[in-house]
Amino acid sequence: ANMVTWTMGANRSAAEAALDGNLPPMFARLHAVHKTPASAAIVTGIVTTVVIVIYGFLAADAEDLFWTLFAFSSIVFLLPYLVMFAAFLRLRSIDPATPRPYRVPGGNGGAWVFAILCMLFILQAIVFFIYTPGEFDLNYAGSVLIGVLVTIVIGEGLVRWAERKFAG
Repeated sequence: ANMVTWTMGANRSAAEAALDGNLPPMFARLHAVHKTPASAAIVTGIVTTVVIVIYGFLAADAEDLFWTLFAFSSIVFLLPYLVMFAAFLRLRSIDPATPRPYRVPGGNGGAWVFAILCMLFILQAIVFFIYTPGEFDLNYAGSVLIGVLVTIVIGEGLVRWAERKFAG
């Protein structure tokens, strides 16, 4: 159930990015009545189905399929948080005069401590999605990492394609 809400948020983000020209326009189409990101949801469903079918042929069993896809999708959802915390620190350093609606206890030092702490927890979670202490399965780790890399490459490719095609 939690993945459904994350996916709904990701679909909304994709629709907004498409409206801004950062993704192809097909992601921007909203449902006529409910104004939900219908096209993004359909694309998500198609991609998810293709991934599950392809990996279903490669997985040893249903448990392997579930945990590999769970780890892969969890890492994909965690990676933007690393960038977000880094951007938070960068924006505070290059643009300190901008009023901020939220205050971090401890000023800049506190911001650095909290951001680094959050980034370390995220990195720890990513590592533990790939590696279980006491055991290492190269096939499992490779499957997860390849899935993450393919997702990043395709996502960045879509962004670059939209920027070239729909910019200006």
